[in-house]
Amino acid sequence: MQLARAEGHLLFAELELAERLTNTAVSTFESISDWIGVGDGQWLLASIWTDIGVEAKVIQCLELALDSYRRAGDSVRVEAAIARTMANNSFSDTASVAEQLKQEYPDQDPQENPNSVWILVARANVAGLTADSLMSIKYDLNAHHIGLESGQARQALVCAVNAAETFATLGEFDAALDWSERALQMARAKSWPGSIGVCLMQAGDVMRLLGRHSEARAYLQEALVMMVGLSRSRNHELVLGSLGQLALDTQNNTEALDWFAQFEQHLGEDGEADLMLQLRRGQATALSRLGEPDQAAKYIAEALILARNTGNANEQIRVLRTCAELHRDHVLPPPPSMSAATPELHYLNEAMRIADTIDGYSRPVGLLNQMAQAHASNSDFVTAYEYSVAANVAGAKVRHVRVQNRALAMRVRQEIDRAESESQHHRELAARLQETNATLETLGTIGRDITTSLDAAEVCKALFRHVNNLLDATSFWIFLLDDDGTTLTSSFGAEDHQQVDTVLSFPVDHPTALTARCARERVEIVMNELPVTLLAPTIPGTTPSKSLLFAPLEVGKRLLGVITIQSLQANAYGERECSIFRTLSAYGAIALDNAAAYAKVEAARAMTALQEQELRIAATAFESQEGLLITDANRKILRVNLAFTKVTGYEAEELIGKLPVIFRSARMKPEDYDHMNHMVTTTGGWQGEIFAQRKDGSSFPLWVSISSVRNEKNAVSNLVYSVIDITERKLAEDAIRSLAFYDALTELPNRRLLLDRLRQAMATSTRSGLYGALLFIDLDNFKKLNDTRGHDVGDLLLQQVAQRLSDCLREGDTAARLGGDEFVVLLCELSDAVMDAAEKTELVATKILSALNQPYWLGEQDHHSTPSIGVCLYLGQTESIDDLLRQADLAMYQSKAAGRNAIRFFDSAMQIAVSAHAALEADMRRALEHQQFVLDYQAQVDSKGRVMGAEALVSWQHPIKGKVSPSEFIPLAEETGLIVPLGNWVLETACRQLYSWAANPTTAHLTLAVNISARQFHTPDFVDQVIATLQRTKANPVKLKLELTESLLLKDVELVIVKMKALICQGVRFSLDDFGTGYSSLSYLKRLPFEQLKIDQSFVRDIFVDANDLAIVRAIVTLGRTLGLAVIAEGVETEEQHKFLQSTGCESFQGYLFGRPGFAEKIMG
Repeated sequence: MQLARAEGHLLFAELELAERLTNTAVSTFESISDWIGVGDGQWLLASIWTDIGVEAKVIQCLELALDSYRRAGDSVRVEAAIARTMANNSFSDTASVAEQLKQEYPDQDPQENPNSVWILVARANVAGLTADSLMSIKYDLNAHHIGLESGQARQALVCAVNAAETFATLGEFDAALDWSERALQMARAKSWPGSIGVCLMQAGDVMRLLGRHSEARAYLQEALVMMVGLSRSRNHELVLGSLGQLALDTQNNTEALDWFAQFEQHLGEDGEADLMLQLRRGQATALSRLGEPDQAAKYIAEALILARNTGNANEQIRVLRTCAELHRDHVLPPPPSMSAATPELHYLNEAMRIADTIDGYSRPVGLLNQMAQAHASNSDFVTAYEYSVAANVAGAKVRHVRVQNRALAMRVRQEIDRAESESQHHRELAARLQETNATLETLGTIGRDITTSLDAAEVCKALFRHVNNLLDATSFWIFLLDDDGTTLTSSFGAEDHQQVDTVLSFPVDHPTALTARCARERVEIVMNELPVTLLAPTIPGTTPSKSLLFAPLEVGKRLLGVITIQSLQANAYGERECSIFRTLSAYGAIALDNAAAYAKVEAARAMTALQEQELRIAATAFESQEGLLITDANRKILRVNLAFTKVTGYEAEELIGKLPVIFRSARMKPEDYDHMNHMVTTTGGWQGEIFAQRKDGSSFPLWVSISSVRNEKNAVSNLVYSVIDITERKLAEDAIRSLAFYDALTELPNRRLLLDRLRQAMATSTRSGLYGALLFIDLDNFKKLNDTRGHDVGDLLLQQVAQRLSDCLREGDTAARLGGDEFVVLLCELSDAVMDAAEKTELVATKILSALNQPYWLGEQDHHSTPSIGVCLYLGQTESIDDLLRQADLAMYQSKAAGRNAIRFFDSAMQIAVSAHAALEADMRRALEHQQFVLDYQAQVDSKGRVMGAEALVSWQHPIKGKVSPSEFIPLAEETGLIVPLGNWVLETACRQLYSWAANPTTAHLTLAVNISARQFHTPDFVDQVIATLQRTKANPVKLKLELTESLLLKDVELVIVKMKALICQGVRFSLDDFGTGYSSLSYLKRLPFEQLKIDQSFVRDIFVDANDLAIVRAIVTLGRTLGLAVIAEGVETEEQHKFLQSTGCESFQGYLFGRPGFAEKIMG
């Protein structure tokens, strides 16, 4: 009910209420998993957002509708959603939609599809966007007529408006006006204010193009009144723009400015670019005519920027021409870098340049004439003459094209009028013929036709045919009673006058189903004005049934079932219709009873024939050692032999009457079975290997031969399947394959398989740009073990080493044995950075080294063994496979030379870098343990130079290296996770300093900013850690400011907001550090509870060198002021920078100009 109310509000242009009701309905449907209801709600939301003009929302709602219909398994609705999505996407991806239409609906009569309106709309859009106006109009008007016939009035109206617009583009304004008026009449008849407004706007624009200004004004002003409820929509803004353009056309420039002012007020700052462009161009024209060139120049400059940003060449040309007219009529400063004799020629030359870059574009006649006049005004009469000639030629071409377009439009209009006339004629003729048939054709003749056939399906079709001829039956169903008299099941069904395959079923005691009630009470049921609560759900956009008629199918006192029809019209079934229906139902009951009796006789005869046939089949090779299965022509199993039951695990009686699909295995693809069936049908047989499924669910390989048996009429009567279990043969083949590619002792890949995988890995690396690695592993002193304890013990060691290697690797990496005690590990797709790849390789090598150093239990005795590991990296195919193996081998010998039980990289420089990286990490861990980190404090001052706070900056006093730059150890801390304990130490130390400052009246007012890393912030207990630190140190939370970087916002912004708000409740404040250098999503910024933005020092440093940095700084200050956020600039080193930042409105500063980082005690110095 809420959806129905919402749709009503949509039609009456009450968009906000419609949206609210629909969202409520969708939430209700989701809570009860009613996916059809959810889909219908999203379908309606797509219509609402279409009227509002938010394309992204329309796309989102259609995707959600399609997903819901698929979850519900409603194929008709799924196709409807796909068709509407194609219509919607045709504007943004015309070529793809055109190809999709060609593939899914080739040469299909659209009226044969229940979703034909949306398919035709998509075709019309594609035709219009590919300059095929003829087909665009045809498709739109065809969709219009089908929409009217199927009850989709709103879409029919939209198609009429689209056709009118296309007629207007062809210059056929009479036809455009005609279809605009038709659409308007439809909208007025329905009393839909939004649709009336759109039609009035369309008619007003056509009148304006015809020069009928007073009529245009009347239409547009009425449209504005009708669209009061559409104040959020693009159409409302378009009406205001059209009224402004009309005022310009009639030289009412002051009135034009009034309309454009309203246009701008409704459009807002975030208005769509094309509308803002239209607004600024119109304002500039009006102001120029009113003698206000400066303001006009400002607006036209904005329009030019918008046109360039959108990339719309046509709009750029229009705006440039307006710029030229403005400089022609007024004395204005010349444009920067003027490249022509006059500003007018400068802008016109640029317009010509853009026109010449558009493929297939003809220079506008007006532009050529404007060029001629400009050159003449500049006394360049030769060039003026050349442009004048070019304008005449272009004008002749335009007139020729216009004549062609008008002829095309007239042809389309004639075809549409003729088709509409013929359609009306045929409808009237059909109505007369139907009435005549009902009068002249005796029901006795109809009865003979119905009762002639002894086939129940043919009887149902005959009933359907005659009911359709005599009565209004949009829906037609026949339900038959089952043998035990408890269930009614449909034997025939039709919707929209077309037979459907859907099977419906009702228990006879169903409490609400009218079909069941008719069967129970054995009475006719007529409902001519269906209550709203009983309206059945239909596909989106169609009209539910309004009249129902049910009649029992009876022969004597026996009930066979129920027949029912439904109509889209109210009061469709009077006494005459009911009488005809009762008679047809009686004939149908008799015919169906005869068909049932005949079917029983035929079944008995068929059984006898089957038994005789089975005797003949049994006389064949049924005692074969091969498994045999025989089916009838419909592939129902008739017989299997003993060998077949042994192969499959089924007993014969479990298979009789079943289909062979019960043996299908998940290891086979559906297309494999389709190929088998196709070969049997076309060639009479098939043979090959497949996987089948036994009764216990296991899959096994099978050799199958299928042969068809034909009867005396050369029709297939049986299929014979001969099967052989080839499990043993496949196992033998696998064993042979294993011997060829795997090491028999360790079951690891051998050299042949390793080389093949290395070749593939190098090719993959070439495509992906990711490094891989090759590790050579040699067991130290293995020969001594073999010599002293024997080869059997050596083999045990090799097997355990192989298992440990496999346990150390990722899925997709390879461990192989080359022979003896030599193993190779292949690592793939490590990283696109060589250093990162080397570090990851060292981690794996270290893991292997540790695993192989563990004791081995060999023959009831412990044994210790160590490996020597050599490593080389590869990227793509820059090295040959032999070179890679040689490099890894050399690196392994370097490892042995270094004392064994070690890892060495082939590249000595890389080895040094990896070692240095590891050493720095170890030093950092010791630094945390021995408190080698210290905090420095840098002052933050206000606009008057007063110290208001400081930022805590961590540094590392290394006992040997001295002071280590944060740029060296912070990235490593973040990579290794040490940033979390380091960050906790910084926070603890800073809070203790805050408490110390609070005890001194001269420093009690100071705030302290502490940088928080993304990794530290996203720890689950971050909020608890901060609160506990504040409580432990007794620091005032109000004085603590946590600085977050933009990268932190990339992960789970909702959780970020929750954590920030939790700390804000404690008094903590937040600043956004390095603003402008990273993600900078304004949509997130306005939601996140920051108090302050910090301008990154990289922008401050170059404000007098890079104009972009200067503009960015101003923009950040303006943004902060707009959002109510304080702004602080860091990296201020000169007085000039300080003064500039003050001039922009920046309130706080930090940098060497005010003091270098130092001890807390000197902060006020």
